[in-house]
Amino acid sequence: MAVGTPILDAMPGRLRQYYQKAYSTCLSSGEPWHHEYECSSPADYRRFHQIVYPLHTTAVLVVNSLKVEAPDDLGTHVPRPPDEKIYRDHYGFIHQCAHCDRVANQLERQCWDWVPSRFRKIPEGTSHTFCPPCFGHYWGTPAQAL
Repeated sequence: MAVGTPILDAMPGRLRQYYQKAYSTCLSSGEPWHHEYECSSPADYRRFHQIVYPLHTTAVLVVNSLKVEAPDDLGTHVPRPPDEKIYRDHYGFIHQCAHCDRVANQLERQCWDWVPSRFRKIPEGTSHTFCPPCFGHYWGTPAQAL
């Protein structure tokens, strides 16, 4: 993305809606907005804190700060192999959470797995959605399983 591109242009649809509402509330209230999120890599667990400051009435200043970075031995991710039979649905799509990057397991419908090889090369047919815990975090209710 080019410098000066609106930050919301870099976000997928539903996530964009969440941030747009939060940024709008920040602007209208004149109060900073705080948000915690995970952005891990295949080898490291990373947790960030975002503070959004209102500037005038039409712009925000977004500051992302690293809170935790550690080798992924915290038990948050159990790495799984990229077995196509487990992760492709009957239409041939792989569903990956746009927030936590876990992948929907098609054999165990309530299970979303950590598949680190998805970071090295995103396979064709990957669709971004939200796992039930992330959907619940952003919209207050758990999503239905795929």
